[in-house]
Amino acid sequence: MEWDLDGALATQLENTLQKQEYKVVEIRQNIMTLSEPTKTFREMVIQGRLVHEENPLLDWCVSNAYQYSDTNENIRLSKKNKDDSQRIDLLSASINCMARLIAFDELPQDLTDMVLSEEFGF
Repeated sequence: MEWDLDGALATQLENTLQKQEYKVVEIRQNIMTLSEPTKTFREMVIQGRLVHEENPLLDWCVSNAYQYSDTNENIRLSKKNKDDSQRIDLLSASINCMARLIAFDELPQDLTDMVLSEEFGF
């Protein structure tokens, strides 16, 4: 099992997990790390391969996000204003999960079985 986290302000958590001998992986929150998983996540939603069933919190997070693009067409999601209280955390966590799935080269045709398996989460 591994713990994936945004390293910002998470040093104590990371140290605690490492002392308990968990594998800890930092998901860097920058455009180079998040572009591919964001594009893959979006494409899977469009194709109907990734579906959520009426989750008001996720809907709210999606409505608070905007896509930032650089000159090379890399993308990442962000809050509309960095000081905004309108959060995107659930959506960001989903993109982080996609980053790890891509890293493991384990993108199944249907994510439902993976998410519902006992190995997913704890």
